[in-house]
Amino acid sequence: MIRPIANIFQPRRHFRSIIIFLVLFCFAGSCKEMPPEVLPMLSNTVSLVTVDSSLSQTWLRLKFNDTNTPRTFQLLRDGIQITQGSLNASSTADTLIVDSGLTIGKSYRYSARRMDASNAVVDSAVLTVNTLDSTSHNFVWTTETLGEGTSYLRDVCIINDTCIWITGQIYLRDSTGQVEAVAHNAACWDGTKWHITKVFFPVGTILVAFDVRAVYAFSPSDVWFMSGASFSHFKDGIFTTRYDSGIAQGQLTKMWGTSSNNLYAVGDLGTIIHYDGVSWKKMESGTSVDLTDIFGTPDGKHVWACGGTNAPNLKSVLLQ
Repeated sequence: MIRPIANIFQPRRHFRSIIIFLVLFCFAGSCKEMPPEVLPMLSNTVSLVTVDSSLSQTWLRLKFNDTNTPRTFQLLRDGIQITQGSLNASSTADTLIVDSGLTIGKSYRYSARRMDASNAVVDSAVLTVNTLDSTSHNFVWTTETLGEGTSYLRDVCIINDTCIWITGQIYLRDSTGQVEAVAHNAACWDGTKWHITKVFFPVGTILVAFDVRAVYAFSPSDVWFMSGASFSHFKDGIFTTRYDSGIAQGQLTKMWGTSSNNLYAVGDLGTIIHYDGVSWKKMESGTSVDLTDIFGTPDGKHVWACGGTNAPNLKSVLLQ
């Protein structure tokens, strides 16, 4: 008697199923025994945020959110590495990176990649950044003339299109047509015309309209003027308070800050001073080079100052 072929091979099929089940069970058990140190690193140990963006540049802050070492990283734009580096684990948790040469009005995808000792990697969340768009570069320049004779301008501060301050020395003519001996030192644009005025600074018990070297504003009603080593504060429509730093060496040249409670000024011989809303304090710059400019990030966490000396001892400096 001939038996069906299907019945002959049926026991072997069951045996093969048992073997497959045992193999899978062994693999499942081995996964539970995987030591913790070889598990993937969590992506929240490194992060990337946008600080600012312009037409062709973007400022990114890369941050390590733990104290583990090493802190070696790569920065990728659209999946391609553009820079790499390493931070000191004992003192530096973050760094500011500037990416330049970008296309106007374009979207980019950034990510930070952290490398560990075994070259395993962990990527931050992807950050999308858009450069600013420029509708037209066909600007038309017009000439505005202020003052007579030896008038000159030193600084400008644009708050909005109806509030622009300029400073310097602006000589006007008197009622007889003669150029006045004492200059005005500031002018404000209201969107229609310039209003020329005098800003006064303390000299002992008197006030004098000195040459204003710098102007910086946080709003139309919160404007700072600087002359020599003295300051005048335009607050709520009037000059309410005036300050003489008394700690600057020589002339001050530029100001920058995030508010009237966090204001910096730089000047001759490496001078950097800071105003906290109550008083001015000197900061040690570590240089005697004359500082000519200062600027910082919108959050105030990173501030740069620069300057230099003329011949015969040419030297330049950039401080952060």
